[in-house]
Amino acid sequence: MFPEAADLFRKKATFADIYLCQVECGSIPVDASGAPAMLQRRLARRQAPSGPFDERLGDGRWVHAAEQRTPNGGCTCLWSDITEMKAREAVLEQAREAAELANRSKSQFLANMSHELRTPLNAIIGFSDILRHELFGPMGENRYREYAADIHDSGRHLLQLINDLLDLAKLEAGRLELSESMVEIPLVAEASLKMLRGRASQAGLQLDAEIDSNLPLIVAHERKLKQILINLLSNAVKFTPRGGRVLLRANVAPTSGELVLAVRDTGTGMAKEDIPKALKVFGQLDDSLTRKHEGAGMGLPLTKSLIELHGGRMEIESAVGHGTEVRIYLPRSRVRAPAAA
Repeated sequence: MFPEAADLFRKKATFADIYLCQVECGSIPVDASGAPAMLQRRLARRQAPSGPFDERLGDGRWVHAAEQRTPNGGCTCLWSDITEMKAREAVLEQAREAAELANRSKSQFLANMSHELRTPLNAIIGFSDILRHELFGPMGENRYREYAADIHDSGRHLLQLINDLLDLAKLEAGRLELSESMVEIPLVAEASLKMLRGRASQAGLQLDAEIDSNLPLIVAHERKLKQILINLLSNAVKFTPRGGRVLLRANVAPTSGELVLAVRDTGTGMAKEDIPKALKVFGQLDDSLTRKHEGAGMGLPLTKSLIELHGGRMEIESAVGHGTEVRIYLPRSRVRAPAAA
């Protein structure tokens, strides 16, 4: 490792001689304090080793030094060449920085695309709505109405996907802020249930609610809270077979004082080991070619992020063939006086 000092590595050679030889040969770069001061600091370190350290030599190599005092007053030193390891670390660090930059750029791009994506979609939805309701007179052919309805439904579905994607991008970019107000949970719950009743009826499901009549007000972003409930109810309806039941519950936990919102279904459920995958963005539990249910895998991750943005947490309890229950806990600090008061 130190060929320039090879002749000095002999019995009774002093560390100072070897060190100064390496300084003279350029193996150890000299700082502004000069070689003698550097030697004194190095000897002081040997008197009281403070643990292993890495040092770069004058030729660019990196060494790892581990020193330890011996019982007879001496010092042992083990030097290892770690140049390759440091090179790999540098490559990995560059790759990490490049990945973070790409991720920030992606999030920034998506967050800035809100207006450009939503404007044409709103036009598609609006005009298709006029066509399917024949506001300017009959179209004559029934298939036109069917096509207009398909365009309208597809546009609304695509708009919802884009909204979810943009919300995720804003969350990643730290640009999604809460517009908080005093919220009445029963009103938000009823509005969310109303959005899903038609779909649940078509699917042959029973959609019920158990809302505590004396629920307190909650400080939250009302629209985001409604989005959370709609996402959970939509998932429950989607994965529950005909004849099943979906239940929305709301109450205050007696011990912690947290507000608890829960959606329980009698659907297909999932294995415990699959829950983390379902919480990943774009996570799907079955093969994309054989999946029976549409969706991009953004609902649960977005819901979890919105809950955490409120300072809350989400728990999932599920078993294959026995349904799923998702519980939301909003902190006691957001709970205010009962709505009746």
